Amino acid sequence: MQLEKLLKEEWGLTVKKLTPVRSAWRVEAEEGIFACKFSRSNPERLKLLVEAQEYLLAAGFNRFARLVPTRTGQWLVQPQEKACLLTTWVNGEEPSYYRQRDLLAVSRVLGQFHRVACQFPAARVGQGKDKLGQWPRKLEKKKEELVQSLELARQEGNRDLFSIILLSRQKWLLEMAREAVEAVRHSPYQQLVESYQREGLAPLCHGDTAMRNFLLRLNGGQTEGWLIDFDSLAVDLPVVDLWRLLRRSLRRNYWSQPLAFAMLRSYHRERKMTREEVEVLTALLTFPEKEWRLAKAYYRQLDQLSARDKCRWAGKLLDLVAGHEDKEALLQQLPQVPLTEEYIPWLNGLGKEGADSENRRPG
Repeated sequence: MQLEKLLKEEWGLTVKKLTPVRSAWRVEAEEGIFACKFSRSNPERLKLLVEAQEYLLAAGFNRFARLVPTRTGQWLVQPQEKACLLTTWVNGEEPSYYRQRDLLAVSRVLGQFHRVACQFPAARVGQGKDKLGQWPRKLEKKKEELVQSLELARQEGNRDLFSIILLSRQKWLLEMAREAVEAVRHSPYQQLVESYQREGLAPLCHGDTAMRNFLLRLNGGQTEGWLIDFDSLAVDLPVVDLWRLLRRSLRRNYWSQPLAFAMLRSYHRERKMTREEVEVLTALLTFPEKEWRLAKAYYRQLDQLSARDKCRWAGKLLDLVAGHEDKEALLQQLPQVPLTEEYIPWLNGLGKEGADSENRRPG
């Protein structure tokens, strides 16, 4: 097998078994267990990842899958279009969006990561991916793309169920998109960016805080969170990682206010948030991110979709629409989230930290 040969030649591994796991391979070798992945990481982005790994370990954060160099000290091998990377294998269970104990554990390890990563020196970034200060422009572009999707929906008219549903919510979608753009523009976003720049810091974000990139395992009766797959690592505000985690988690749980507050508190215990960050987080959450993404993807491939596929996409959109009122209610309360010890009574609404969510929204 080509991969087995590559691992032998470049890393000196005697492979015993290869098992596909999502977009990677679990490599069982005589030398140990590893994860192998083919990535589009360019040399500059990989350099940032290597610098970040060295910095995190030196600063005492080690709960992540580490890059393993080849026998010649290289960090990647490029036998074809994609580069081959090898990392340590982390044993653990993928968290669930529907288990509160998992979401709180994930929030904790993200806070632990950010506490160290937000002190990364700007001098070590090189030409790595730098998104710091770009979100006002990025949200404006997304808003314009949402407007384009609504125009395509009008062209489809009454012959397409997805378009009918999308147009029925166009006023809400446009209001939320415009509000988000304005809120970010007038929030302390730029102040936060400039504060890092003045101090010569380049805060690191994981870049893809989905459940598939976390692992949980027990250690002495306590649940530990681990981070894997740093392909999307970038310089950005920590609150952007938190935004990605919250919007993915909360839309599956009816935008639950107690759950949102519990996740923020779990994060805050590890890395203290400021009121300015909460304001920026609220502004980012206001944008109808999933609706924008879903509509953009739908009209890009509409001509290739079967009738059954179109119904499936319409069902996804309906599910998002069902959560709009819940989301609005949360956004009104989020700026007042208690971040001090006075917050503890909110946890009573959840029962035990490990309790599972009773209300679930399909993912």
